[in-house]
Amino acid sequence: MRINFKKALLYTSMILLLIVVSVIIVLDLCMGECVTKKSDKTRAELYSLYTAVNMFKLDTGRYPTQKEGLEVLVHQPENAQGWAMDGYFENNEVPKDDWGNEYIYVSRPRSKPPFEIISLGADGFLGGDGEDADLSTRQIIESNL
Repeated sequence: MRINFKKALLYTSMILLLIVVSVIIVLDLCMGECVTKKSDKTRAELYSLYTAVNMFKLDTGRYPTQKEGLEVLVHQPENAQGWAMDGYFENNEVPKDDWGNEYIYVSRPRSKPPFEIISLGADGFLGGDGEDADLSTRQIIESNL
């Protein structure tokens, strides 16, 4: 039996991410004031989306196109061999950010990573400060380096 270490590492990362997100949610429910900023929850969800897109890539051999966007994580496209049988989210819906806005998927094939997922913050418009500031997977990944 041959072990695919990349896939094993990604699955392990996803499990750890789910644990972190669960802890954040529990802290928010139990302590209220410990994790009150919606931007903190949105950052955690952006990382979860980032991981789901990478899982899609591992399973299918490609990243979602700009046209497909994040919907390919819940609805199998016709040309995706190896797509996860039940999709990449438990409730088969692409989550919205903590302000109820849809996340924006941007395909950037010549970049590293080759995609970016963006939340436009509380105001739903580009730019802004505080809770209105945009959040993206690129910011999260760069801040973790």
